[in-house]
Amino acid sequence: MSMVLGMLYLPSIKGQGAFSYEFLAHELGSERESVSLWAMVSIALGLIMACGIVYLLLSGYLKHAVIVVMTLTVSALVIIQMPPVFLWGMVLPFNGSAFLPIALHGCVLLGGIWSVGVFSALYRISKL
Repeated sequence: MSMVLGMLYLPSIKGQGAFSYEFLAHELGSERESVSLWAMVSIALGLIMACGIVYLLLSGYLKHAVIVVMTLTVSALVIIQMPPVFLWGMVLPFNGSAFLPIALHGCVLLGGIWSVGVFSALYRISKL
């Protein structure tokens, strides 16, 4: 989900991602670099998670280290979701179209929090 969300923020043929930043008015365009950086980080963290899950399913070697890396990665995913949720949340009372980005980031945020718990439990179980 993080990779898909990151791709939605990358500029398309029209020069902007799937979400409109019209609310920025005269500051429109200044967000491109930070949004692109955020999108690339989100995609990279999602890719690390996907590779980690595939590795855990296919191999048992270094399982503890992979679980630790995945726990740290998903923790980073949770942290990077907070700024977009807060920024879109400030816009929501004025612009109803901000609901979709908040919902998508919220899903990744809640899924990430749940995943941290799951990976922590897996780590404890695998040490038995």
